[in-house]
Amino acid sequence: MLALLLALALPAQAAPWKASYVALIWQHSGAQRSLGPSVLTMLKRLLDDKPESTDVTLIGFEAKFQQLDAGRFSRKPAVLHPRTTDIESVKEVLANTPFQGPSPVYDAVMQALGSSKGEKPDMILLFANGLDNASETSFDEMVKRVTEDQVPVVAVYLPAQPPAGGDNRLRKLTKSSGGKFIDLRGKDSWEQLLAALR
Repeated sequence: MLALLLALALPAQAAPWKASYVALIWQHSGAQRSLGPSVLTMLKRLLDDKPESTDVTLIGFEAKFQQLDAGRFSRKPAVLHPRTTDIESVKEVLANTPFQGPSPVYDAVMQALGSSKGEKPDMILLFANGLDNASETSFDEMVKRVTEDQVPVVAVYLPAQPPAGGDNRLRKLTKSSGGKFIDLRGKDSWEQLLAALR
C-alpha cells in the first residue's frame, strides 16, 4: 500500500486511453471503509490521468438497503454520476459518497453494461474485493453476460480479510472478459493499471 501511495504522489502524465467510454464501478461498502482514503486518492488521480475525450460513468450502490437473512442483503446498484467527460463533477460525487452497507457488485456490473441508453462501455473498470452479498445476479450469470457482450473488465482488487475467494472470482472475471486483474497490494499496481488503460 505504501508503494501505491508513493506512486500516486508522482506527477501525472496523461496519455490516450484505449477506451473512449469507461464504466467505473466503485465498491463503497462498509467493508471498504479502512481502505477508503487510499482508494479515493487513487480514483481521483486516475481521473486526472483521463484524457478529455474519454467519457466516464460512475456506478456504485443506492444508499438504502435491507437485510434478508444472516449473510444476505437487498441493495440496488446506482448510477452515481451519468456519462460525462467532466472529472471535477465525478470527483465531487466520489468525495461525498459514504462507505457503508452491503455490496451488490455483480448487479453493478450488469448495470454498467446497459447504463447509457443501451450503449455498452468499451471497458469496465471495477474497484472491488470480489465479494458480493446483495446482488440478484449470480457470479456465473455476470461472467456470461460480460463475455457475450465482449466488454473487457479491468479489476483492481481491494484486499479483503479473509479474501473468501473474492480475488479468485475477479481473476476469473477478468480472464473471461479479456481484461486484467490488478492486485492493489502489488508494488507496481499503479503502473499495471495505467498500462491496462493505455
